Amino acid sequence: MTESRLSTLRKILESLNSKGGFHASIIAGEDGLVLAEASKELDKNLMAAMAGLSHSTADRVKDQIGLGDVENVIIETNGGVMVFRGIYLPTNKLILAVIMSSKKTSRLRDAANVLLHKDRRYEVIIDEAVGEIIKTFST
Repeated sequence: MTESRLSTLRKILESLNSKGGFHASIIAGEDGLVLAEASKELDKNLMAAMAGLSHSTADRVKDQIGLGDVENVIIETNGGVMVFRGIYLPTNKLILAVIMSSKKTSRLRDAANVLLHKDRRYEVIIDEAVGEIIKTFST
């Protein structure tokens, strides 16, 4: 991957984190290897591995049930929300993984995070980032 494309992906993830209040975000391959990340505190390799595992498990489940491609795997915990979003490119599949922690120090930020969690506003923010990622790979 070119340095220019990698820089663009990092900027997309940093913007995603800022807009969505995400604690961390990565783009990983189906194999669980990191392509790009925007996280200072989490283990990006572990996050990428979990993204690959979550999506492959969901793919097996959807195959057994006969559903279409997996778009999102969402894990909600009492400490936050993790979203793993499939990105289908012509030559391969990537996974965008984001973590939104509900353990913030600011009460105002907590209220905003609760709204983002409960009404799923983060999905629009993720959709925008996915569009930008696809555009980056199409150039």
